[in-house]
Amino acid sequence: QRTDPHAPLRRASASDETQAIKPGDTGETLTPLFPVGTCLINGRREECLAKHGTIDKGTKVRVVSVDGSEIYVTPAENLEA
Repeated sequence: QRTDPHAPLRRASASDETQAIKPGDTGETLTPLFPVGTCLINGRREECLAKHGTIDKGTKVRVVSVDGSEIYVTPAENLEA
């Protein structure tokens, strides 16, 4: 419950939405990325972009960069540990 009915509602910004996602995080594609699709990263469904080409559904991915609200991923097997 809001204690002050006149206080403005706080809206989530793009930075709030991706705050927990950072380069190096891993996950799995829930949909194909052509180049945009949905991934499960850190237990959250996130819209992601394939850094290069397309990525099939069910592929393990690694976050390579976050630019504002855009999360770029590559297949995890393409990166060295």
